[in-house]
Amino acid sequence: MSQPQHESLMSDSKSEKSPETPPKKPDQAKPANGKSGLFMDVIFNLVVFGSICALGYLLYEQDKAINVLFSQQNDINSVRRDAQTLTSGLEDIIRQLQAELAATQESLASLNSDHELQLETLRKELISTRLGLSNRYASANQESLLTEAVSVLRLAQQHLIVSRDLKTAQALYLSADNLLKQVDDPLMFSVREILAGELAAIRAVSEVDTAAIYLQLGAIGDQINQLSVTNDLKEQIAEGDRVNILDESAAQSDGLWDRMKTSLKTSLDTFLVVRRRDAPLQAMMTPGQEAALMQSIRLQLEQARTALLKGEQEIYSNSLGRAHQAVEQFLSGDLAVRSSVLDALGSLQGRRIVSEIPPLNRTRVALEEILAVRASQPAEAEEPR
Repeated sequence: MSQPQHESLMSDSKSEKSPETPPKKPDQAKPANGKSGLFMDVIFNLVVFGSICALGYLLYEQDKAINVLFSQQNDINSVRRDAQTLTSGLEDIIRQLQAELAATQESLASLNSDHELQLETLRKELISTRLGLSNRYASANQESLLTEAVSVLRLAQQHLIVSRDLKTAQALYLSADNLLKQVDDPLMFSVREILAGELAAIRAVSEVDTAAIYLQLGAIGDQINQLSVTNDLKEQIAEGDRVNILDESAAQSDGLWDRMKTSLKTSLDTFLVVRRRDAPLQAMMTPGQEAALMQSIRLQLEQARTALLKGEQEIYSNSLGRAHQAVEQFLSGDLAVRSSVLDALGSLQGRRIVSEIPPLNRTRVALEEILAVRASQPAEAEEPR
């Protein structure tokens, strides 16, 4: 609103208000109206000026912001143009690369086809070579396994015959069976069947407790040391049957002569004893002979122990029989010890120290025959590639 209009409005308002106010004196109203109008004019001018300044500042800031937005828009447009230029260049490069990749793939496909043909050819040659090698060396490998199995079976038989070691023999037979499993030959089924029968025969053999018998013989020797040699004629005579001097039937009669015979018999029985022996009396032994007898019994026991370790059944039984006879005939002492020694010797004499092992050579003979047949056959010719 302009200043003249403002003044006219002020004059109108004054004219409207003047009738309402009470009349004043002319000399007093003029100075008050002039001062208030001047003050209002100044305030109004200041407000208008401030509004104009604020409006100008706002227009300046708006113009400045618009300029900034225009500059940013220009920058974005320039960047967009550069991006479009780069995108077009990249698309050209991508098309070139795709063309080169297609050409490369075509060349690789042709190369792969050539390589596959070459690999297939090499694979066929390798298969033929392997077949030739397997045919050449399979026979040699199987023969080595068969030879090893024969050696193992021979060793098992040595353990059975020499040392009577049943456990080791069983282990060796199982090792031979494992070797025969690796041989690819239908004949091995029948050979393994024979081997299983021989292994069952070994397991059926009863084992002799050699260590226990050996220790028992040593204990018998210690007990014999507690006995002594019987070297007394009284004992030999006391072993005979007593014989009556007069007839018993005559002693029952009541005649004088019979009573005299009875009295005579009683007197003779008091001072004279008659005994009957089926065996003659043994002569008295000297101390040297007694020591030799004890040493002979000990030697018989040691001979039995040696025969036990060697597996000699006849020598073992004969030695214990002679020792039993000597103890029974010549030794005396504590009855419990003597009876224990005689019972132990009789029991051990009847035991078998050698297990009867059946002939176990059928498997080994069968394998040797197979090896002989394989050795007589000519070597197979190498297959052509």
